[in-house]
Amino acid sequence: MKTLSQHIKNFLIYIELHKSPGTLKRYNFYLDRFVAFAGDPDLKQLNLECVDRFHKQLSDNGLSKSSINSYLSSVRSLLVFCEKRGIRAPITSSSVELPSVGRKIGSVPCDEDIQKLLEAASSRNKLPFERNLLRDRALLELLVASVMGDFSDVSLR
Repeated sequence: MKTLSQHIKNFLIYIELHKSPGTLKRYNFYLDRFVAFAGDPDLKQLNLECVDRFHKQLSDNGLSKSSINSYLSSVRSLLVFCEKRGIRAPITSSSVELPSVGRKIGSVPCDEDIQKLLEAASSRNKLPFERNLLRDRALLELLVASVMGDFSDVSLR
């Protein structure tokens, strides 16, 4: 029976062939930490409780939800790799839940700031640029309308 680290070695060979060097480096880093935590058990002994304890340790160590997602995603990807090759573990990739990460929303410009931006686009006095004034203002208005639409959608949720 192969240990977890032996399956990870095969997984990393696959990643090296099909993904970027940066992806390989990150998966190697995250999965090394997981093996250090789990104690390199046989894959058949890996269970959801172990993954949940790993999640808790990462959280207790002060990692952000985004960072925890990176660690747990690497474990999920390893499980997907094993599942596709007929290697069964007591847990499936879909049983490893990722913490939800809230979407960060920037500040919304006030009407006065938007008006200043639109006026600045319309107030160029140089002759070579005059033919582009209408186009520039239309593009800015489209941009402002789409951004404001995005913010109003988020505020309704």
